[in-house]
Amino acid sequence: MTVLRAVKFAVLLCLGCAVTSFAQDPAPAGYTTDALTKSFFMARTGESLNAPYIGTIHYLEFFQVRKKWIYPDVGYVDFAHNNYREFFIGGGRTLYNGKFASWDQELLYDQATGPAAGSARYLQPYAIFHVYFAPKFSNETDYFLYLPLNDSARIHFVLERAKFEYAVTKPWKIGAATPPINSRACRG
Repeated sequence: MTVLRAVKFAVLLCLGCAVTSFAQDPAPAGYTTDALTKSFFMARTGESLNAPYIGTIHYLEFFQVRKKWIYPDVGYVDFAHNNYREFFIGGGRTLYNGKFASWDQELLYDQATGPAAGSARYLQPYAIFHVYFAPKFSNETDYFLYLPLNDSARIHFVLERAKFEYAVTKPWKIGAATPPINSRACRG
C-alpha cells in the first residue's frame, strides 16, 4: 500500500511539474495578454491523514478564460468510492472585477453516475468570490447549489472553500482554508 501511495504522489508531482514546462510563443504585436485565451487544468486528490490512509477525493477540471467569459468548463469528481461520481460541463462570466473584489458566476450541468447516484441530474449555479485585502493577501470563497433536474436528485448546497492566501512570490502562495461544508452532511 505504501508503494501505491508513493507512485500516486510521484505521478501527481510529475504532472504538476510538467504543466509549468509548457511554453508558448509571445503574443503578436498589438495584442495584450488580457485579450488572449487562458487555459487551466486542475487535478486534485486527497486522502485521510490517519490510518488506513484511504482516498477522499479525486478531482479533474479543464476550463478556459476568454476576457470576461469562462468556457468551456468541463470536469469530473469522485469521492474515492466506486459507487458515485459526477461529471459537469458549463460556462460563465466575470460579473464584477474591481480593485478590491471580483465575482465570477458559472452555470453548470452536473450528471451523477454510479450505483449510489441514481442517475441524478443537477443544474449548478457556481459562484466564486475574491476579496483583495492587500496586494499580496487575498480571499477566495466558492459556493454552489445543486438544483435537481430529476426525481432522484435532491437540492443541497456546498460551500466548497473559503481560503486566505498570501503571495510569497508570483507563483508561490501560502494559506489556509475551511473544509467543504455540504448541506447533505448537515442534515445528519
